[in-house]
Amino acid sequence: AGVLLHEPQAASSAAADAAAPRVADVPLTTTGLIEVAARAVDVWPETEQAGLAELRLLVTELPGDALAITTSAGIAIDLDAAGHGWFVDATPYDDEEFHRGADGRVQAVPNGPAAGRMDLASVLAHEIGHVLGRAELDFSSEPGVRPVMADHLDVGERRLELGYDAGADPDVAVALAAGGG
Repeated sequence: AGVLLHEPQAASSAAADAAAPRVADVPLTTTGLIEVAARAVDVWPETEQAGLAELRLLVTELPGDALAITTSAGIAIDLDAAGHGWFVDATPYDDEEFHRGADGRVQAVPNGPAAGRMDLASVLAHEIGHVLGRAELDFSSEPGVRPVMADHLDVGERRLELGYDAGADPDVAVALAAGGG
């Protein structure tokens, strides 16, 4: 079963932002998140990364199945990945905990450390896409590879491929989504 990713929320009032429950305020320099966050940023073209220098991550309990939500205050990350637990990759620039399945999707190695968990790098890359102004992509009925901005992430799935999220040819992205090329 997967968990839906959510559209960014409209800017709220300062009072509402201040009243939101926060378990911890986690800047990108925090040990454990910095390398994963850096990997998520590196998914996006370097020409767009300058605006991410002041990005803030807030760890809190989010409602329902929400993994993360982009707000005016930054990216709010659910404390326990909607009950699935986070896979916080100690080596986010290699994918040794994952393998590419026959359908082209990158899945956790069975019984590996990412199995049964939500991939924090994938979720952060998706939410960073919202910070950069990208919208959700509906790939719910498409088999195979889903790009970063697809609206659904399965447990144990790693999704750090842009597809046409960064403006690539949509026909190429459809072929990727169908498991081709």
